[in-house]
Amino acid sequence: MKDSIHTIKFHITGRVQGVGMRFSIQRTARKLGLFGYVQNEMDGSVFGVIQGNAQSCETFFTWLNEKAPGRVDQMHKETFVTQESFDSFQIRR
Repeated sequence: MKDSIHTIKFHITGRVQGVGMRFSIQRTARKLGLFGYVQNEMDGSVFGVIQGNAQSCETFFTWLNEKAPGRVDQMHKETFVTQESFDSFQIRR
């Protein structure tokens, strides 16, 4: 049975800009076989979308909470359904 693909939006606040967060997120997502994108927001937060299997997504969010550079004070994540399919993991903006 093929593992289903999850698409999850995430938004993090804290000390998340100017610390290499987007590059670390990209590197970790690629290592885990995830697709999507990450970008800085004007308010100093970071927003992203990941797409992949449930286990890889769970591992990604554990890493983000425990080992990402900087400091994540709050994280909001939401699984959603989309027709969009990503073929890589990009840094936007």
